[in-house]
Amino acid sequence: ASGNHNNKVEATSVSELDIKGIKDRIWTFDDIPTDAENIYLRPVSAIDRNDYIEIQKEYSAIKSMLNDESYCDTLWNEYMKDESLMCSIICDGVYIGYCGISNIKKQPWEIVIEIKSQWTKQGLGVIALRAMLNHFKCCLNVKEYRVRIDPGNLPSQKFFESPVFLSHQNISLLS
Repeated sequence: ASGNHNNKVEATSVSELDIKGIKDRIWTFDDIPTDAENIYLRPVSAIDRNDYIEIQKEYSAIKSMLNDESYCDTLWNEYMKDESLMCSIICDGVYIGYCGISNIKKQPWEIVIEIKSQWTKQGLGVIALRAMLNHFKCCLNVKEYRVRIDPGNLPSQKFFESPVFLSHQNISLLS
């Protein structure tokens, strides 16, 4: 779903615009379209919980904790907190992961992304992040981000150092 993106706001900090206002501007047009016809971003909803937990089970260093339903509830609640701005990545009608901002109160915004392993290495993360960052830039004029990457995760480091992002955004890599 696309729409007119002329509702720009110059926002340099969350104090200029409340959290609800930020989210309202981001989701004014419902879903965020991407360059790919079969991929779009949408607001996270309760139906995503099981898929989100499945991703955590794939990548977590403490997989045994994810057998405890109360721990899963805690993870989900942390993910859904008011100050996070998360997008579900949908490909061919299927939830494949998420991307977003972990805390919009903390500047610069920190980008997060996780994709189910069977959907990685297909360029889908690049498509999703490019759409998300362009949408945030258009709606809120946000241009500076940071990324925290495990020092041993070379594919992710290369991913965020690629010209696709660095030519259009100001992204700082944090270890």
